[in-house]
Amino acid sequence: MKTMPRYRQYKILLVCLFGLLVLLFAWNCDDAYHGFVMSRNLANGNGFVYNAGERVTASTCPLFSILLGVLGIVCKNYVFLSFAVCTAFSTAAFAVIVFRLCKKPWQDVMLFFLLIASYSFFSYTTAGLENCLLFFLEALYLSMLLTREKYDARRLVYMALLCAAVLLTRIDAGIILFFSTAYCFLKKRGCGFFKMIGAGVLGLLPFAAWEVFSVLYYGAFFPNTYYIKKNTGFPLGMYLRNGALYLAVSELFDVILGVVIVLAVLFMLRSKQGRLLCLALGMAIKTVYIVWIGGDFMLGRHFSDMYFMAAVVLLSLCGGEDVEKARILHVPLRRALAFGLCLCVCLTLMLRSVFVTGFIDNDHFADEKLFYSRTQSITSIVKGRLLHDSDVTTKTWGADRKVVKRSIEAGYRGDYFDWAGGELVYEFNDGFYMTDKYGLGDPLLSHLPAVPVKPRDFKTGHMYRQAPAGYRESVRTGENRIEDESLHEYFDIVCYVTRGAFWDVQRMRTAVGLALGRYDGLVNEYLAHISDQT
Repeated sequence: MKTMPRYRQYKILLVCLFGLLVLLFAWNCDDAYHGFVMSRNLANGNGFVYNAGERVTASTCPLFSILLGVLGIVCKNYVFLSFAVCTAFSTAAFAVIVFRLCKKPWQDVMLFFLLIASYSFFSYTTAGLENCLLFFLEALYLSMLLTREKYDARRLVYMALLCAAVLLTRIDAGIILFFSTAYCFLKKRGCGFFKMIGAGVLGLLPFAAWEVFSVLYYGAFFPNTYYIKKNTGFPLGMYLRNGALYLAVSELFDVILGVVIVLAVLFMLRSKQGRLLCLALGMAIKTVYIVWIGGDFMLGRHFSDMYFMAAVVLLSLCGGEDVEKARILHVPLRRALAFGLCLCVCLTLMLRSVFVTGFIDNDHFADEKLFYSRTQSITSIVKGRLLHDSDVTTKTWGADRKVVKRSIEAGYRGDYFDWAGGELVYEFNDGFYMTDKYGLGDPLLSHLPAVPVKPRDFKTGHMYRQAPAGYRESVRTGENRIEDESLHEYFDIVCYVTRGAFWDVQRMRTAVGLALGRYDGLVNEYLAHISDQT
């Protein structure tokens, strides 16, 4: 009995150490600033929008951005706010697993080193993105999935609520949880069929409400980021090729990432437990999905939450008495795992420098943390403030700032740029409309096909659009000056939905039609006109 308090103190110390490391290495990527812009507009009363006065979302993670917006009412500095929030959620995720699932000291220590050993996972414990919130929600989900054999109506509601929160954080993250959740619902205990249905409906109600709101508010089912990535007109083969490369390079870049995920899947298959078999299926399908969407340009990002879940499940299964006594090549399992961890770290360091550099230099994929460490890490920001009394974050896109300033000085309402990085938009779009050829927060360009590129030039999320004739003048003046008649009419509809009075019933009907694609024929007519001209 005397050892229990000490063990608890040891756990608290380990959690604090993990949180300290996360904070010391905290950073923000440029994409995070697009979400900061929406959070700031929400806090300032401009609505949950990208450019004030136009209902468009450039955030893939509404729940995380809304949370920052609410906290931003008190703390106006979203850079440091994101450091604090990301550190809190990532540390809380680690704490949930340590206190609820890890029963033995070696599991605590192994989980600690597994998490900090993966460059991909540890990078996205912060970064200003939604990953940290996913880690926390998935930790709560696993703490329930791995400790409960039976599910009554109350627990089913709780599980459905967690799934809804995950979907609101990042909708495609729900793929991993879908099958295991369905299994738990079908294997219910202590409630009838109709109670089960009611529990699912009640739990998923927040996500359903958000989808209804999204259609009526934005005129779209999904965030604008979905349309710029998939509404390109590129053949599926290009997506699959880039997705497969992303999978391979992420593994070479961070060897332990794939090793732990594969080991966890094998252990789940060995367990023959229905809920774990379904979880393994979810991981497999999520991997296929990542390849299908063309991967990402941020190495390892889309696998970080899967890695976290895999590490937790692996250690949880290895903690059983029958498994713990197992030996691999005559070596106790725990020692084999520790040796494998060291080997993976060594292989990562070698392969990253030998094989991956060429892919990063070719601009297909990027080590975002390394690139932004000069201006967006907590250490560089604090150093700049203390030693030079300057904000180094504004130096991220130094040359491009001059272009934006010239446009503002010219007296335009807004402008269309070749490049409007997140930090630039965060700095300048408070009262100045900003968009660029990538169309991240643009309600029109995101629904036009991207300019064709060669397969080797394909970069997911960075497929640019050709601005229609008269579009730049439209952005600068706030009036529809698009020359093509069909696209001119379509843009009128888009502006009516995104800029008209929200409570206008006719606008809401038009928003539903826009979300359902009823006006896509106008875009097709415009594309036909362009094709005839060329």
